[in-house]
Amino acid sequence: MTVGRSRGGHLGGWAIRPGQCSRQASSGASPRMSPYPTSSSLVTHRLAVQAFRRLPGAGVTQSAPLELHQTGNQGTALNPVRNYRVNAEIKREPGKSFKISTSMHSENAASDARPIGDMMLKFQLLGMISASSERGEVRPRGALQRSLLVTLLVSEGRPVSIECLIDEMWGGKQPDAVENAVHAHVSRLRRKLALLEPDARSPRLITQHSGYRLVLDEGGLDAVTFMRGYQQIRSGGASPAETARTIRNLLGLWQGPIFGGSVGGQVCQAAAARFEETRLELQEMLFDCELENAEHRRIIPELQTLLVEHPYKERFRQQLMVALYRSGRQTDALEVYRALHSQLSEELGLSPSPAMQEYERAVLEQDPVLHNTTAVQSLTRPRRHHARLS
Repeated sequence: MTVGRSRGGHLGGWAIRPGQCSRQASSGASPRMSPYPTSSSLVTHRLAVQAFRRLPGAGVTQSAPLELHQTGNQGTALNPVRNYRVNAEIKREPGKSFKISTSMHSENAASDARPIGDMMLKFQLLGMISASSERGEVRPRGALQRSLLVTLLVSEGRPVSIECLIDEMWGGKQPDAVENAVHAHVSRLRRKLALLEPDARSPRLITQHSGYRLVLDEGGLDAVTFMRGYQQIRSGGASPAETARTIRNLLGLWQGPIFGGSVGGQVCQAAAARFEETRLELQEMLFDCELENAEHRRIIPELQTLLVEHPYKERFRQQLMVALYRSGRQTDALEVYRALHSQLSEELGLSPSPAMQEYERAVLEQDPVLHNTTAVQSLTRPRRHHARLS
């Protein structure tokens, strides 16, 4: 994606201009220095390009030398500034010397062109709501500011209409002149984010299509990193040990309850449910992998903690029963089942599922399948004629 092109070229406060060019003919002749190469034969040029910008309020010019190798009529910089590439095109008019023009290109056409030299802004949703950079951290105060930021973030860089923001921030209790209130809250959030990027030439939060859009850097939102990691794990290919390590790293992104608590309307709540369900699925996958790795003792306290928060999550109880049984704690494994039976009976008038009953049977009978690496999967398969599992 070409984001700047001229005789010198500009991009986000940085400018580029041709420097001197060392020219070497394909025959191996000695190079000579000249502002523009004058040979009409196909030669290889080594062009020094200077990227520079004037720092706001400092009266100082910041520069970054670029080295460009060019053969024929095209070239590419070897050491670009940040994520941008400098190209050069060398043309020769009949009877005249070559002319060099340069242009600066983004390496990622799908990403937003942010000014070169901007610091990365990171946003966090998994456990708290915050924005941070090298300059510090901002945590929005008040339910309205939190709902505004979360709604923009869960949209992952897509425009959000004013109507959607109103619903997420106020629901059915909208104030008078509600659109003006939205604009005021957006302006307040924009100012807070600007404190984290004082040198940015364009705002992070922009007006677009009768709404607003929050521009995100690649890897700048923890929830996106989390979901992409989940998809990679789902694609398979890694060993149980490698998968367990990867899952633990992903789960480490969480620093508490999603969004730091209840925030927003239907859009935010749907996103929260999606992230929470993905987290639970990853935890189930993690404990399956750890059981395959014979790490049953390690996961016992982790599963016991999770069951306090999710007492009816049968998968966790099944995994805990297997881990306890392998640790020589048959009685404790049976107690996990009986505790669920009591809770379901007293609170809901229900009984454990057939799958849970199968785990109780296996523990009571000391079924050898409990020591298989895939014990959890094996015990949940349908049994025929109540034959003993093997």
